[in-house]
This record gives sequence, C-alpha cells and structure tokens, in this order.
Amino acid sequence: MALLRPRERLLRSAIAAESRLRYRGRRMHKRFRSWSQHRVRQYWLPQKVSLHADPGEMSPAYLSAAVQKAATLRKHDAALWFGFSRRAQQVADSCTPQQLGYLFYG
Repeated sequence: MALLRPRERLLRSAIAAESRLRYRGRRMHKRFRSWSQHRVRQYWLPQKVSLHADPGEMSPAYLSAAVQKAATLRKHDAALWFGFSRRAQQVADSCTPQQLGYLFYG
C-alpha cells in the first residue's frame, strides 16, 4: 500500500464521509417525500375544481385544490402540470403555508 501524505489522507477521508452523507441523505429524503405525499393525498380539499380550467385565472386556494386533485388521481399530463407550475410561481407570494404544502407535496 502506498504512503499517503497527511493532506491526501484528509482529502480521501473527506470524500468518503461526503459519499456516506449523500447516501444517507438520499435515502431519508425519499422516505420523507413518500411519507409526506401519502399523508397529503389522503385528504381532499373541500372545493370543487375542474382540472382543465384556465390556470391563469386560478386563485391560490383553487390552484392548490386542483394540484392536490390531479396528484391524487395521478394525472400525467405534462401540459397540465406546466400550467399549474407556472401559475404557482405567479401566486406563490399570496399563498398560505397550507396551500404551499399542497402545492409542493400534492
């Protein structure tokens, strides 16, 4: 085995530690995301929504209900989600924390 200088030894151990941290962080993030999505999708927001209404005219409450409904029904329409995400960026400053939770984890 080759001799390592102190700086090389430090770099090697730091790279290994970062690798372990990334591995654990990735696993925990997947678990948290899965848990939070499952938890949020158990509930229906009490507002009747149409998924194909114009996203440009949606209020934050209507938008969060539409996103939650689309996620619960597992809609995979890219244009639908593009419209939702663009509108969410426009109204993000006027959303309540609960509405932001439905937008992020819906």
